Amino acid sequence: MPRKDPGSCRRRVARGARHADALGPFPIHRGVVLLAAFQLLFSQQSAALALDAFIDADHGDASGLAALSLVAGYQLTQFDLVFGDMFAKGTADFDSVRGNPDAFDPPGSIMGSPMSSVFWTAVTASGGWPIVRPADHALVTPPSDVETLLIGGTLDVSTPAVYARQELLPQLSRGQQVIFRNAGHNDLWEFQGNAYAQLVGGFFDVGAIDTTGFSTQPITLHGTWTLALLAKLFVAGIMLALAILLFAGRKVVRRLRRS
Repeated sequence: MPRKDPGSCRRRVARGARHADALGPFPIHRGVVLLAAFQLLFSQQSAALALDAFIDADHGDASGLAALSLVAGYQLTQFDLVFGDMFAKGTADFDSVRGNPDAFDPPGSIMGSPMSSVFWTAVTASGGWPIVRPADHALVTPPSDVETLLIGGTLDVSTPAVYARQELLPQLSRGQQVIFRNAGHNDLWEFQGNAYAQLVGGFFDVGAIDTTGFSTQPITLHGTWTLALLAKLFVAGIMLALAILLFAGRKVVRRLRRS
């Protein structure tokens, strides 16, 4: 992935995100791709797969997006999630202004809000899920004097640390926040698990905040593999397997005929 011109990289990702709707017989569902890409952005390691897939698509190779659409589309059907519980809680923040799915993908946006789009559309399109607005006091975070530690990263696209700092932290009289530079939503416990356990364990044990075990992660986004390459290897593997089966089948048929 090119690194010298962030503006050019951003434009390529934006164009790639709107690139194709099919690759041969394989459909590319934009909403599914964006939802999967959003989840891949939770960590640096997986973010490279998503960004490279969009850039490859802008260069004319949409095989990475097709692979992402195919795999993520299947995974969506295997969700082990209690949707009723999520809808019951999530609809407390329902905004009728955002009932239109287009509001989650405004003009000029690279990705929009794919996860919100999927779930809010499911709520509003079902026509049967009751949206009950709670009492006004339940929509505001009440003040708390409980010792609280907020942990976040500067690259967290799922739960940005800035929202916790601006909206939650002021309500916590004994609250503290630790924000780790260059860390995504999953990076802290995925790549620095021992330091994360030390931080959280120390806070629960004695109220101490120990971040000495952490090291700043440089932003690399260099992936050894790309989705486009993996897709090609997968297809090549299938074709090779079919060729081997065909060759073996022909040999068996010839032997049977001779006998």
